[in-house]
Amino acid sequence: MTWWLLASPVPEGAPDYRREQMRNLWVGAWLCLVVAFLRRQHRQADPWIDLALFRRRDFSLPLAANALCFFVLYGTQFFTAQYLQLVLGLSALHAGLWTIPSALGYLAGSALAPVAANRVRPVVTLSASLAVTAIGFGLLTQVGPQSGLPFVVAGSVIAAVGLAPVYGLTTELTVASVPRARAGTASGLLTTTANLGGALGIAFLGSLGGAIYGRGALSDPLTSDSARDAFTLAFRVVEGGGASLIAASALVSAVLLRRRLAPA
Repeated sequence: MTWWLLASPVPEGAPDYRREQMRNLWVGAWLCLVVAFLRRQHRQADPWIDLALFRRRDFSLPLAANALCFFVLYGTQFFTAQYLQLVLGLSALHAGLWTIPSALGYLAGSALAPVAANRVRPVVTLSASLAVTAIGFGLLTQVGPQSGLPFVVAGSVIAAVGLAPVYGLTTELTVASVPRARAGTASGLLTTTANLGGALGIAFLGSLGGAIYGRGALSDPLTSDSARDAFTLAFRVVEGGGASLIAASALVSAVLLRRRLAPA
């Protein structure tokens, strides 16, 4: 179905509106199949996906937080690589090397996560980690068309330090919130929603940034400087939106999970 959506059978030389109609038709067919599948799962005595799990706040909220982090992370990575090369003029090798600090930050966050989990309640650790992640992505809104490398490195490192505990905690909380017989289902849903969140992040944030870039690049005579300015603006807007979403997730987690995950 995914392949059909990307390469739907449209006659060669068909006008653009015809291609758009065909793609909308395939999207509609895909959504109908999803709805039919979910309705069937709801009626099954032993479904593949137990929809009742999503009514559990201590299951659905960590699941959503994890998917949201992948949504923003993948969209950020999509823009960061292009910003380093197209705006700052770095080679692919140098751009890749400047992402190593964020990997080290992820290792540091992974090492600190168990220490924090043993000292404070999981909901506090989760909310604080989401807040740190939002700060890291928020720093990326300060990049400029000429000198944004320090903000890219610092923001990526801080975001990575915050993301590492989020991934571990959401996995633990999601699996622990369901009956033992549903642990495999919970783990599978966590992986699926993370991949879906990442794909949607590239699609939606990439489309948003592309629209902003296109509008900015066409507003003035197209030059290398105006193109860099337009792409930088798109990058900053996307990161501002992503940081705001994760900050809201931190607040929601702190408020709605506080009682459910309180110690007995």
